[in-house]
Amino acid sequence: MARVARKAGEGVDRVGKILYIAGYGRSGSTLLSIMLGNHPGIVDVGEVAFLAGEWVDTRRTCACGQPYRSCPFWKDLPPGLLEPEQAALLRRVERARSLPRLLSNRISPEQGRAYRAVVSELCDYVLRRSSASILVDASKSARNATGRFLALARVAGQDVYVLHLVRNGLAVVESRAVTGSNLALQGIEHKTRFPALQATLGWVSTNLLVLLLARFVPTERYLRLRYEDLVAEPATTLRRIAGFAGFDPAPLLRRLEQGEGFRVGHEVGGNRLRHSGVVHLHRELPQAGARLNRAQRLLFTLLGGWLNRLFGY
Repeated sequence: MARVARKAGEGVDRVGKILYIAGYGRSGSTLLSIMLGNHPGIVDVGEVAFLAGEWVDTRRTCACGQPYRSCPFWKDLPPGLLEPEQAALLRRVERARSLPRLLSNRISPEQGRAYRAVVSELCDYVLRRSSASILVDASKSARNATGRFLALARVAGQDVYVLHLVRNGLAVVESRAVTGSNLALQGIEHKTRFPALQATLGWVSTNLLVLLLARFVPTERYLRLRYEDLVAEPATTLRRIAGFAGFDPAPLLRRLEQGEGFRVGHEVGGNRLRHSGVVHLHRELPQAGARLNRAQRLLFTLLGGWLNRLFGY
């Protein structure tokens, strides 16, 4: 990414970076990205991989509550940047089915140039609009964004730091099985018949793919964090992220020390937390999986227990 010729914000260098939050949904990425976005040199745009789809869906709004086309942050996006063909291009490069081509560097030159142009224009717009130098992209690693962080680095040439956020799999499955998906809660899609099975398989496969893809980025550009550590020791966790991504954590630590809430910005996607206006960190977590029935807990133990133990749970 080109150098940003503007005031970058306290403690952050002037080179544009993408701090990419990878992993499975319901793992705390919305909370983490909102917290990071309260640093003066960092802009949080949520699940920006899905901006093109939400741009044309009148049921979806920015976290500020405004339709994207009238949102004060997003409304001046360059004309044509989010046309259907651009959205399809992003999906073709980033989706799970494209991983063999992405890993073997077989993305066509024409497609690569088009992808780089769209990504660069969007990132430059966000950084210019916010006067920040670090962009937090919390698109995670869903099916249509499985290879996104690798594509951003390899194809688009962006300066990408991968933050792999994990959460106790039992808590993730519980959240999906008991409350349903975010889109189902909003009436945009139907509830699935076997949510615990779907969430278990999704949690295992997604996190395994992130571990695999992390082998293709420099060691110093990958950091794995647990959501539970963020909640229990937020200051320590924020210092780790700051050391990893290269910014001064002091503004965020002051906000924690003073008990201030974290203001929500102009996030794309994410859960209902993004419509709260101000978010406060709650330091207590319920027992993971307490609301799952015996069969659901057994299912997760058989299919995902080994990976949960690998992550320290």
